Amino acid sequence: MTILTTTGDFKGQCRGITANESNTCVGVNSTDLQVFLNSGKMSKRFCNFSVEEFACASLSALTAQDLVEIMKCDLSSNSSGSISAWNLLFCKTSGILNAALNLLTTATINPNNPAVSVILDSIQAISPDLFSTNTLNNLTELQLWFNVRLRPFLPAVSTNFLSILATKDLQCNSYQYILQILSEVQPQMTLSKQESVYTQFIKIYLSRKDTAATSPKCYDSNNPELNSTAWFAEYIGSFITFLTVVDLQSFGSQQDLQLFTVNPQNLLLLNQYKVDVTIVIYYIQLVYQQDINFSPLGLPSLGQCFAPGRVFTQLTSQESLTVLGNVNRVCTDIDPQIAAALASNFGKNIDAKVISALGNESTSLSISQIKSLKPSDLVDSLNILSNVIGWRKGQAKAIVLSLLTSGFVQINSSASLLNLGSLISGVPSTVFSSISGSDLVTVSRNPSVLFYILSAPQIVQLTFVIKIIYLNTNSLQIIENVPDNLATEIPGVYLLQFPNDISTVIRLNRKKWKPQQVGSPVKNPYVLKFVCNF
Repeated sequence: MTILTTTGDFKGQCRGITANESNTCVGVNSTDLQVFLNSGKMSKRFCNFSVEEFACASLSALTAQDLVEIMKCDLSSNSSGSISAWNLLFCKTSGILNAALNLLTTATINPNNPAVSVILDSIQAISPDLFSTNTLNNLTELQLWFNVRLRPFLPAVSTNFLSILATKDLQCNSYQYILQILSEVQPQMTLSKQESVYTQFIKIYLSRKDTAATSPKCYDSNNPELNSTAWFAEYIGSFITFLTVVDLQSFGSQQDLQLFTVNPQNLLLLNQYKVDVTIVIYYIQLVYQQDINFSPLGLPSLGQCFAPGRVFTQLTSQESLTVLGNVNRVCTDIDPQIAAALASNFGKNIDAKVISALGNESTSLSISQIKSLKPSDLVDSLNILSNVIGWRKGQAKAIVLSLLTSGFVQINSSASLLNLGSLISGVPSTVFSSISGSDLVTVSRNPSVLFYILSAPQIVQLTFVIKIIYLNTNSLQIIENVPDNLATEIPGVYLLQFPNDISTVIRLNRKKWKPQQVGSPVKNPYVLKFVCNF
């Protein structure tokens, strides 16, 4: 058997591997492969044979390009080769391995190919000197290996490779360079591989504090090479998506970490990548411990949701419009203090554009701000205002009165009531007198309208019910027309005559009653016995 001469990078480790060849090659038949190799007719046949068959053959005629073709094969898990087979193959071809890796630089290798991570582990296994601290801290060598020879395999990097790398005594600039390369190939990684880079390399490295140092790894305010506060961007980068609060707290004290939080590069990082919300909340807390007046405009989009409300008062009206557009888009639930601060920034310069930006946060407008609105702006904003949830009665009333007095809006039908939506709670009781009872019966069957009526003052609810009663004063018709939850407003005088049958009892018991209604002089004791919903 012919074994190619090993280079200095691989010689020591390969002695033991080639000496153990007989164990690796048990049951492997390379006869057919050897025929093709000896005849020089391997063209387009490299992927027809297993890695074991190559490893156990005589490879004296193999070229660097041939080895490239073997490594590029998208093999199944059954033929992708064991670590021992790749070790033996690379030891036999160590004289051309570096040349083959150089040729692979521009090749595209499927990172999901099970052989890819094994190849990477094998290269690491047979070349311990190559991954020595001295080599890894030589930026020229580091660039040659990680940006050229190993780069095609890094999207499939294994946890074993990463954990070994993390234990090396890497200088900060060497670590940064490796992180940069891993970040560049990150889009080609599976999610689990990306997470492994963080947990098995980044987290382990950053958790290893420098001797006698109390500050975070690779930070020294007195060292010009290590005093950058862009620490998150430079030492975690795009893998920040896997960072947890517990991990962050383990990297350094709160006092140290807060120094980094206001750095623009770190803030940009949080804005570019989807970071866990617990990290965002903690990060924003640190920002305002570092600078209590930090402008919310400098925060990542999601971070604005968790900033203290007081810091938004420093914004101009135009800046407030911008921030409103963002918080309404990304915040699940806006802090009322933030909404109030933003609304106050407009003073009495409120128009349809501001209402559109405020959206559901229009509830933060003061009564005086609402009264300062031009009726035409209210009309233009009615489709927004009518869908706002949480109006206080005074706000809804101020909007409705402004609409009514302007003459732009009339409330005299079921359609006009429906158009008001959530503003119905602000409609004066006298307005319902001009709407027919049949229209009120119609709108009361709309669950949303009924909800808003129930949130209106009691005098409005009573007027609403009385108008429905006047449509038909028959007791049975009254309980048919008046919504169940408004039955409390039916005067007792209309609850005197009911037939003695079970269907009536069932209908009565669906409604909500006040004790004094049930205790009124109902003439039917059968009904009195069963009516108990109060």
